Amino acid sequence: MNKHSKFGLGLLVCSALCACGTGAQSHIAGSPNSQRAALGSTQSDVPGVSPNTAAVERSCALIPQNERTQCPVRRTPVIAAREIRKPVDPKGNLTTTAGAVVYMVAAPGLTHEWLGHLIECYQAEVSASAVAGSDSSACPVSDPETEYAVSSTRDGFAVAMRSSSSASAQHIYELSERLASTRLSQ
Repeated sequence: MNKHSKFGLGLLVCSALCACGTGAQSHIAGSPNSQRAALGSTQSDVPGVSPNTAAVERSCALIPQNERTQCPVRRTPVIAAREIRKPVDPKGNLTTTAGAVVYMVAAPGLTHEWLGHLIECYQAEVSASAVAGSDSSACPVSDPETEYAVSSTRDGFAVAMRSSSSASAQHIYELSERLASTRLSQ
């Protein structure tokens, strides 16, 4: 093999790897809940099991049954909540509520990946109507259309929740504020 064919082979392998990496990044970056959306659109392979039940089981992998209906944002104390605003006019002079960010205390064994998985499971349970009662109405991520992003902070987590509906976004913010004020009054 001469040096030109080695270079060509290296270029071919590199371009193939880059193409694979780009596809994975664009799929992940497409939507904060892309995994949930992809899972929700598949059919059940098990006879007698509804597609909703199968989607919930896939979204809730490894999560014990008794933890699936607990609001993930209420698992640890909420330190603070901040409103997320979005521009209404082209210049950005007028804004409206787009959602909220809640800052949660860290807990042993809770990672930002696991917290995201808990939110995904909770939303799947709510959309399949498996969660009823006051817990789902008092949880900012109870609307399955709520987009979320979880990140680690120095001493806990920041969970950003957004909705394209202004009424839902306002509801998310109000619930988040209540969670933060509950923490302060205890």
